[in-house]
Amino acid sequence: GQLGPPQKHRGGMADMESAGPSPGGIGARSGAAVVGLRRSAFAAVASSPPVTRGLACALVFCFFLQLLLGDAFRKQFSLVPAKVIPKLWMLLTAAIVELNPLMLLVNIAVLFFAGGALEPLWGWKELVKFLCMINVAGFFLLTATYVVAFVALRNVLVLYSQFGGFTVSAAGLLLGLKQAAPEEEVRPNPQSQGLRYKYLPLVFLASSLVLTGVLEEGSPFFMALYGTLASWFYIRRFQRRPDASALGDQSESMRLVTLLPEAVQPTIETMAKSIFSKRGGAQQGGASQKDLLPVSNNPEANRRRERGAAALEKRLETMAKKEESSSPAPDADA
Repeated sequence: GQLGPPQKHRGGMADMESAGPSPGGIGARSGAAVVGLRRSAFAAVASSPPVTRGLACALVFCFFLQLLLGDAFRKQFSLVPAKVIPKLWMLLTAAIVELNPLMLLVNIAVLFFAGGALEPLWGWKELVKFLCMINVAGFFLLTATYVVAFVALRNVLVLYSQFGGFTVSAAGLLLGLKQAAPEEEVRPNPQSQGLRYKYLPLVFLASSLVLTGVLEEGSPFFMALYGTLASWFYIRRFQRRPDASALGDQSESMRLVTLLPEAVQPTIETMAKSIFSKRGGAQQGGASQKDLLPVSNNPEANRRRERGAAALEKRLETMAKKEESSSPAPDADA
């Protein structure tokens, strides 16, 4: 009789099909990571303070409202550079009119992560004032940018484009985390390498630049950039803290140069020192030099930072305990 197909080959394929993914394989680890992230997200939402939850609800509500009503809603409440005057409220309302679903997800995640930590630390009044100030400044700068683009390109459509979203606020909240606890780390799971809070503003800027390329629209990067700069200026010059008499945070960790990658900071500081020395020293360029270059330690600012870091660490521990208590008990047969 005729010989059948090679049994060794068939057996090998059957063994591979029946083997399935190993318990410690990539699939199992990915599934565990997804479950961990989902539990962390639920814990963050459940433990979030009222203003943070309210802002998240407003973002979702306005996103679907602008989908339903279209231009009738967006022309009134999103940012339209040609209509900012006289509709000045656009500088505030544009912050909650999210126009892109991807940016909506990113910004809500940042809101629960950063806003949930800063609201108990700053107080809801200071948080609301902070967000209002940086959004007005950020969207004003965005308007000015597109006016300059109109002058350069002679394209009137630039002035009638619609912009909006929580990106300005998200950038500011991450800078607030950098101020409160720069050495704290965020970890997607306990086994992964942590990312320090002081790097989050730069990472968010880089991510916004990538999203700008993906969406082929420049506003995400500009909103993140202006949100970072506006929030830095507010925290550095005007922020009022209940445990401090002076306005602003004059500590070294909040110098403008610290927003840049650490590898280029010495070069920037050397260049700034050379520029200020040519202008006649610190008396002529005192304010800007103090912001860019190293200054003497401020004991009051250091004590304020230590108290803020302790309060933030306590809140993170509370969230972790809530997450552990809400997670199901492990199966006895496992």
